Amino acid sequence: MAFSTAGSIAGTLGTTFFLIPAIGSRGITLVLGAVGLFAGLAMLAVSGRGRATSAMALAALLVLRAPSGHAQGVIDESVRAAMATRADGRIAHLETQYNHVFITKRQNQLVMSFQVKGWDYTESVTNLLDADDLPLRYTQVMTAVPPIRKT
Repeated sequence: MAFSTAGSIAGTLGTTFFLIPAIGSRGITLVLGAVGLFAGLAMLAVSGRGRATSAMALAALLVLRAPSGHAQGVIDESVRAAMATRADGRIAHLETQYNHVFITKRQNQLVMSFQVKGWDYTESVTNLLDADDLPLRYTQVMTAVPPIRKT
């Protein structure tokens, strides 16, 4: 039982802190798919089914030739630059089942907000000039550990 829990913790933390930043979620999916294909090939090779093995090998090669999804390629800098040159104001208004979602440009920031019963709530803000900037206070401290209070 302890080994299972330790493996789950290691898998979760390893994926979150190492694999996703290194190769991205698409890359992880492709690697796991390739591992599955190779495991299938091994099983077919052991059973002696040659024709199926060659078809699986071709499928594995096609998966491996697919471009990797590195995390650094997620943000298209040309789109950010184009948005930064747009005039300030409303970019989009989406009406969802639950509320109205608004995308608004304010100087060098894109703001996503929603409206419920006439009140506007800011959901997120991104700085178009600096992808690493966290303009909202709650995004700056959301992973901080709260202080332990003595009672």
